[in-house]
Amino acid sequence: MKDALKSYQLPAFTIAESITAMVIIMLSFGTGMMIYFNILTSEKLVAKNNAYLTLAEILAQTKSEEQYIDEQFEVDNLIIEKKIIEYKQGESAHIIQLKAFNSKNDKLAELKEIVHIP
Repeated sequence: MKDALKSYQLPAFTIAESITAMVIIMLSFGTGMMIYFNILTSEKLVAKNNAYLTLAEILAQTKSEEQYIDEQFEVDNLIIEKKIIEYKQGESAHIIQLKAFNSKNDKLAELKEIVHIP
């Protein structure tokens, strides 16, 4: 019985196969990380995120100052368009619509919120 166990060998990978597999895995991982960082740092995505954050700040400021008027102004090289639209279901409910455009007049972000205006 002991002789049968000693003579039986499990198939194993050679060191060359193991190194090849590790190199393929590392190349795939490296390529994936490069693509991920390119997406994160793309200029258009960063501009859209900055525009959205700017709109969120302006919305908070509009609500805190109760400045519910239509206007268009420039902030951080963004053209901000603010409109107050009457909501159809109630007299005191309104929609604040904010849009952010870049210098080429491309829309980067839009934000809408229903607010109660007495």
